[in-house]
Amino acid sequence: MGSTIGEMAEGRKQMIVEDGLSKKLKPKIAMAAGIFRQAIEKRRYVLLRFHHDADGISSAFALSEIMRFNPCQQNGAVYSAKDAIRDLSNITYEENPLVVIVDFGLNAESVEGLRLLKAGGVEVVVVDHHPPSADAMAIPDLVLTPWEFAEGADASLYVAGYLCSEIAWEMGIDCIEYARIACAGDKSRLLEPDETDRKKALVLEGFSPREAKET
Repeated sequence: MGSTIGEMAEGRKQMIVEDGLSKKLKPKIAMAAGIFRQAIEKRRYVLLRFHHDADGISSAFALSEIMRFNPCQQNGAVYSAKDAIRDLSNITYEENPLVVIVDFGLNAESVEGLRLLKAGGVEVVVVDHHPPSADAMAIPDLVLTPWEFAEGADASLYVAGYLCSEIAWEMGIDCIEYARIACAGDKSRLLEPDETDRKKALVLEGFSPREAKET
């Protein structure tokens, strides 16, 4: 990490994106930053499950700038009961663990897995921009989703990589590049990526630029 917790800002007045929806999200972004600050200070065990695409990976990169965690990529969009059992097994002997789920996990199919995880006494944070289930949103300790304040296609433009970059920005770390890469990967108009951002997104998606042109 580039900065220690003592060097991190207590919050910034401006955000990466200054619009109405982002401002509505700021209190939740600040809450997530508070949880992560506490995790850093207390050296808590943090398990990060991230969706294995450009948005999810960019999210993980942004969060890696502010704290250490044990990464676990997720190839599907559902946090299943099997996932929860595996995670609980891995953190059995950890004191006060924190599980962060990024770019997936708020759909109806994830309810059973989330309930199992919470039943195991784990603090859970979910950052996602996909249409959520009300039942799933009620389970984690903190949910950061644009769908709490907006509906429709515009809500999904606030991709997970952007949201995680705002959390890092709140903690004094500049991760705007990851937000742009995430927007490039998910074809979000929220931020304008340049050609380098687009190429990096293609790499994270598993394609080289040449392969992408051939598909």
